[in-house]
Amino acid sequence: VKRILVNLGNASLCSSWIHDAVCEAWAFEYAQRRLTLRISCDGNRSDAKSIIFEGVYAQHMVSCAFWGASPYIFGLELIEPASSELYKQLMDEIVNAGYDDPFDREHGACIEARLQFTSGDVLTVLCRQVMIEE
Repeated sequence: VKRILVNLGNASLCSSWIHDAVCEAWAFEYAQRRLTLRISCDGNRSDAKSIIFEGVYAQHMVSCAFWGASPYIFGLELIEPASSELYKQLMDEIVNAGYDDPFDREHGACIEARLQFTSGDVLTVLCRQVMIEE
């Protein structure tokens, strides 16, 4: 099994690998805080890959099919915490509710990933790391 760590330096290359892939399914494993998307490239299930979001802190989905229903992936974008809306929302919730925060100890070790579909839908995930597994 080949795993590639997606980071700010290679995000655009990784995005080109999954452009026009079909999102077959996804699952969130609560205990592991892991979100896994199974994708197939060119509709070829033998060429299946997984996009794995490890250490998920928060996720948000806009699923309105603004441009028509489609399971095809348009692209992947990574955003640093300083520019991340999801990070800001989470930190506001933590501060306002007075939560003891395990996230705060790791806040430098997170990234926001936005996966856009050709339908106009967007999945946003705030996590420790993003991997592509072949």
